[in-house]
Amino acid sequence: QIMANELKVPHVVVSSIYMAVQAIIVVGYIMCLDSGYRYLLCTILLLSLIYVCFMRRYFGLHQSI
Repeated sequence: QIMANELKVPHVVVSSIYMAVQAIIVVGYIMCLDSGYRYLLCTILLLSLIYVCFMRRYFGLHQSI
């Protein structure tokens, strides 16, 4: 929502980004079937880090003061 509303990124672009990230995660999981849980843990940690960095940078645009 922040990307689409406050950053004025078109909804199609936001959806495409999410689709691409999901596709990369699925392909990575298929390639790393031997270490499934380690891949899952690394993916969760990486996505969490990206989320925290994004929210620190742009959440101020979303808050209404």
